Amino acid sequence: MTVEKYILSIPDNYNTVSVDKYIILPNHIHLLLSFDNTGGGMRSSRPTENTNPQLHNTVRAFKRMVTQETGKTIFQDSFYDEVIKNEEHYLQVWQYIESNAQKWIQKHSG
Repeated sequence: MTVEKYILSIPDNYNTVSVDKYIILPNHIHLLLSFDNTGGGMRSSRPTENTNPQLHNTVRAFKRMVTQETGKTIFQDSFYDEVIKNEEHYLQVWQYIESNAQKWIQKHSG
């Protein structure tokens, strides 16, 4: 799968970024990324407003590589990001990603 291939290649292309968790659903993706050298940031709904240029560049490159390989745009322009504040928050986000596929299946299975 093209999307998964490029998610898994993120750490190869950005040595300060790791993919902690991801899930690919039919209409969206969840990624939990860790950045070794970020100075923080603020929540944003548009990558152009994001205060973390490393996140913006990583997501932009990921979308570009998938688009080039598939020959079509499958992503919306914007994305939602959230800065993880502490370990408890990290675990909440992890659990949300973990359970999201099952919720999506239940909701769309008729």
